[in-house]
Amino acid sequence: MRRAFTILAMVLCGLAAPPVAIAGPWARDAGDVFLSASLTAEEARNDLLMGLIQPDTTTGLYAEIGLGHRLTFGLDIQRSDGGETTLGFLRHTLTPPDATWQFAFDLGAGQRRTTAIDDSTLIRFGLSLGRGFGAGNGPWFLPMAHQGGWLTLEARATQDLAFDEPILQAEATIGLAMSDRLRLISTLKVEHWPRSEALFSYLPSLVYDIRPGTSVQLGGRLSDGGADVVGLTLGIWQAF
Repeated sequence: MRRAFTILAMVLCGLAAPPVAIAGPWARDAGDVFLSASLTAEEARNDLLMGLIQPDTTTGLYAEIGLGHRLTFGLDIQRSDGGETTLGFLRHTLTPPDATWQFAFDLGAGQRRTTAIDDSTLIRFGLSLGRGFGAGNGPWFLPMAHQGGWLTLEARATQDLAFDEPILQAEATIGLAMSDRLRLISTLKVEHWPRSEALFSYLPSLVYDIRPGTSVQLGGRLSDGGADVVGLTLGIWQAF
């Protein structure tokens, strides 16, 4: 079970549009570049409660480049003790930049190398929907004052050619700008792997802009279902 979760972690890898954000349906302008480097440590919840702390660590590099014509190229590389996954994708935003709701689809392909199974090829298809909203106190589900934010819904199917069934993922994310430099991001995610139970995760993050274009991220992960895991992520984001 724990090995399956490690492989899973490797493969996964607003306002009108968030100034610095990972994924989502918004197209990046031609020539715009976004980079993210991260380090994640995860431990089984029971082991953590018993004081047996030997976390699995994963390093990640994520990049997006705006190509123009509402096209964005992305690259996601995840590496851990169990192996490495590299996946490239092309996202096409179907809606114009001034549309209230943004809609996009993406196609991707990559390769997974692990110590547990033979190398395999990945093919991915995804859909994403999002919109920004202005400052205020928000409706009942946003009981705090904020300076604006964004909401995204995403669904992806990744076919690992080593399996007969696809890997299915869906997530909902809400981001709030609490100040000019601080954002709160919360994500609810559900995933299903072949021959595994569904995995439910809550991923909160704090993102702080240390200077224009550069942000640091402190995130957590609490998972239940296919693997009961607690995780912590430290990342740095850079936009050009």
